[in-house]
Amino acid sequence: MMHSTDCLSRQMDRETKREAWLARWPNHCTACQGAGYIRPSWEPPPWKEYVELCERCAGHCPRCGSKQPQWDNGSDVPCAVCGWNWGKGADDVLLAPRECYGECLPYDDPNDQEWG
Repeated sequence: MMHSTDCLSRQMDRETKREAWLARWPNHCTACQGAGYIRPSWEPPPWKEYVELCERCAGHCPRCGSKQPQWDNGSDVPCAVCGWNWGKGADDVLLAPRECYGECLPYDDPNDQEWG
């Protein structure tokens, strides 16, 4: 499958942002990718009703890994070290890789070898 120039540019931009985030936050939780919660794959929308706190990083910041004793009692204040704020900040969570699934091509594209 050949992606459009615009699609390739968006993919490269997103990968650059992912690499920068990973370099900045090397101690992030790899189980939840810095989200602080796990979303079951089976859940229907709205998925926020079904989220579970990540057990691997419980009591620690999902982004910087620092111990957060104030969270042990259920507090939801931002991380005292890096400012992670329960997914409310633009940089709180690692971006997922951008996947196209062929949206950048018309369905009748003769160059689309995957479906051809």
